[in-house]
Amino acid sequence: MIVRRRLTVLGALGGLLLGACSGPGRREVASGRSTTTATLAIASRDTPSPDGLVTAPFFSSSSEFNQRIPLAARIDAGSSEMVALLRTSDAPPIVNLFEFGIPMFVASATDPLRQIRCTMPWGVCAPSRRSPLRVPDAAVPNNGSDGSMVIIDAVNHRTIELWQAQRQPNGDLSASWGSINDLHGTGHTGAGGSGSAISRVAGVVRLDEFASGTIPHALAVSSSYACRDRFRPPANQTDGISDLPACLPEGTRLQLDPTIDLNSISGLTPGEQIIGRTLQMYGAYVVDRGGAPLAFAFQRAPDANSVDDPGTVYRAAGLSWDYFGLRKLPWDRLQVLARWDGR
Repeated sequence: MIVRRRLTVLGALGGLLLGACSGPGRREVASGRSTTTATLAIASRDTPSPDGLVTAPFFSSSSEFNQRIPLAARIDAGSSEMVALLRTSDAPPIVNLFEFGIPMFVASATDPLRQIRCTMPWGVCAPSRRSPLRVPDAAVPNNGSDGSMVIIDAVNHRTIELWQAQRQPNGDLSASWGSINDLHGTGHTGAGGSGSAISRVAGVVRLDEFASGTIPHALAVSSSYACRDRFRPPANQTDGISDLPACLPEGTRLQLDPTIDLNSISGLTPGEQIIGRTLQMYGAYVVDRGGAPLAFAFQRAPDANSVDDPGTVYRAAGLSWDYFGLRKLPWDRLQVLARWDGR
């Protein structure tokens, strides 16, 4: 079963590699979502797919993350200064594929019930309060300092998002903090799993989407220039530390200039093509503070082994290692939108 699923994913990516330069016109979009995306409904799913993926769109069609940016979107008055700040170092935007890639695991009705204990005194921690919860035995956090882990509760249509998670000897979990989000909601109500209180999975590039060549939602980015005291909807708070005048408030929506013909840029990898097209149509939200000027959140691949081996699908698309630098995209043409909806 696992082999068959991986062959299916690689077959889809093979079509992408042959057609990656065909531009935005390849995507047939209806109601803001690609018709090429798998449509298995979360509501009917009570067992995990062989490699732990869920192929339904996350969150409601009205979620800000599932809304395309309108034509002639309104640009923030400080856009030029904010983009210039992002470009002050030689470090290009990067992709978090392994150490800070987001591991996702699907819990079914047959997985064991586990206690989850939150250790930080920051209020009511939803996973702790609702424990015990079903957690697959294979579920483990990523290797980065955030120790992130997401469990997709397919039976109850929700995500269980943990930060600095650890397995205990008896199989239970502890975490510094956690949240639970409704997969039929907006992805930003209550206390989400990111620094902005937006869901940890909102905007994350999932493996099945990337393999198909179509990401039908806005992306999620972290930034070392996230503002200390300012944030915007859909963010509910900020964990930023920057006091620079041109810092980026968490919740800010970015867009790559949609008039750029990505086909005319020599040397773009297929992965950069996918990211560039998505940034033109859906953009990206600043949802967290990170160590790089811009870092895109990706699902950690089930077959990833190290920072030098982020998984077959990512390698095949030219994202050959963790923290791969997206140097070929025209970041001088990035722009900051005045509002989340571009109006």
